[in-house]
Amino acid sequence: MKRLVLPIAGMLLALTGTGCIEDSNYDLSQLDTEMTVLKGAEFPVPGVSFKLGELLNLDGYDFITCDEAGDYIIRFDLDPITAGVTMPEFKEHFTLPVAFQQVPYSFGSVPEFISGKDQRFEADLSDMLISVGVESGIPVSFTATGTVETLVENTVQHSYHIDNLEVNPGTNAYSIRAKAVSEQDLVIPELGELLTPFPDAVRVGGLDLYIDADQEQAWIAGQTYDLTVKARFKSPICFAENHRITLTIPLDARLNLEQIGLKRALLNLGYENSIPLNFTLVAYALDAEGNRIDGIQAKASAPILGNTQEGSGMVELTTSGDLRFSRIVLELTVSADSRIAGMHINRNQEIRFKNLSLSLPDGVQVRPDSKR
Repeated sequence: MKRLVLPIAGMLLALTGTGCIEDSNYDLSQLDTEMTVLKGAEFPVPGVSFKLGELLNLDGYDFITCDEAGDYIIRFDLDPITAGVTMPEFKEHFTLPVAFQQVPYSFGSVPEFISGKDQRFEADLSDMLISVGVESGIPVSFTATGTVETLVENTVQHSYHIDNLEVNPGTNAYSIRAKAVSEQDLVIPELGELLTPFPDAVRVGGLDLYIDADQEQAWIAGQTYDLTVKARFKSPICFAENHRITLTIPLDARLNLEQIGLKRALLNLGYENSIPLNFTLVAYALDAEGNRIDGIQAKASAPILGNTQEGSGMVELTTSGDLRFSRIVLELTVSADSRIAGMHINRNQEIRFKNLSLSLPDGVQVRPDSKR
């Protein structure tokens, strides 16, 4: 006796000998005409949930942490660099060049969205704060100008010019930002690009010290004084304006049809979305080898809404042949705009799909020529 078996996800939809439906009414051995069965039937699909940090691979890095609110933060210290400055004989208004050694820095592995390899997502790091400390052993004040460069494989990726930095003897502290928060901030508008891609070396070059003649000579000509620079980087990881974010979520919902015909099915889904973004929902089917099946059309009824505790949607699957697939893939996409700028990516933001089911509104066509 052949029995029609329609368990979903983790079980197979097929005409096999055993399964969750065991009813003698589905005995096909005596069938001599085509018939429709299971009209309106509905079968559960396992729910899935994905945290955004996991999808974007943000965990497991020494330099990525979370603050008390759960927002992801890039934070690291640059090794101090020191240059010896040999002072000349006193003269009016002189400029003194200073050479620092290039400082190598190893981050180990980095997330793909920062390395530039991730095609789904690009982060915004423009809210970066660089806290710079300058320890000056030179016994007079001076004004410094110079450049800071990031290098990857000995090639300069980014170069930033710093002008008119006032330095006094002893300890000096500065804040560098993309936009000013206080009058004391040094502003570099392109600062958010600094870590894209992550550098393997940082170089301070072209540093000139301008000493005003109004100061009384307080140094010993020919003596070398240390000038040490250290920096701490901190930036929340934000959603980037004008960038496209795509998340791909596979569902374990399989249909393997051998003796029955099915042309239409509905994937019903409930969801919770604590990510503050609306996603356009696209779905497609894969075969057993993981290849996309072009002959199956999947049309979503509505977008996935952000900051929603109880949302619902539906995907209609249709084909001109028979529905045969091994997996349904949901592709969630948001085209970023100005409303996304400055929103922090948080460890607790997630999409949770629940109450999933696959329904057969038109039933299944059982064909007599498919008997075995």
